[in-house]
Amino acid sequence: MEIYTPEQMVSSSSYEDLGMVEGSDCQVNDLYPPPREGVARKEMLEKAADLGATGVSSVKCVLIHETEACTAEYACYATAIRMEEDSQDTTGE
Repeated sequence: MEIYTPEQMVSSSSYEDLGMVEGSDCQVNDLYPPPREGVARKEMLEKAADLGATGVSSVKCVLIHETEACTAEYACYATAIRMEEDSQDTTGE
């Protein structure tokens, strides 16, 4: 799963925006281990893959303290992207 830069998105004319995906890791209370960004990112990427994405763009991760359900939570958000094969391939292959 690739993380596309804004430059890649601008230079490519053939991609599909599949919508926003998110992942999170919650520390339920102080007896549980702290939330990890890597867990939230992995969940986010798995959700993008489930949509058929080849990658994501505009990735943002935040640490949130004291939510209704969690003592602390990492949440990651991104746009799921399906990048199409370059239709302007002139190599003849």
